[in-house]
Amino acid sequence: MRNLQKQFINLRLLTINGGNKRGKYLKKKNIFKSCGEHLWYQPYKIPTQPKLIKIGDNVKIATEVLFMEHDIIHIMLNDICSLRGGGKV
Repeated sequence: MRNLQKQFINLRLLTINGGNKRGKYLKKKNIFKSCGEHLWYQPYKIPTQPKLIKIGDNVKIATEVLFMEHDIIHIMLNDICSLRGGGKV
């Protein structure tokens, strides 16, 4: 998703009052990879790569939720190995 398009969607989410209406907007615009029925979306921002996220039916997402679309397990494992004196994974 291009940066300008994402900024427009975030701006639009600021103008929509209520999580139910935001959920309907995101579903209508096909923002996520898939989106079930009755989405309640309270945040004013979309994730950096929403096409990697699937949302099921009857999901409620609170305001301060943060989506991490990237796997960072290698960073965690490298930190553990370096603490134990081992090499990188």
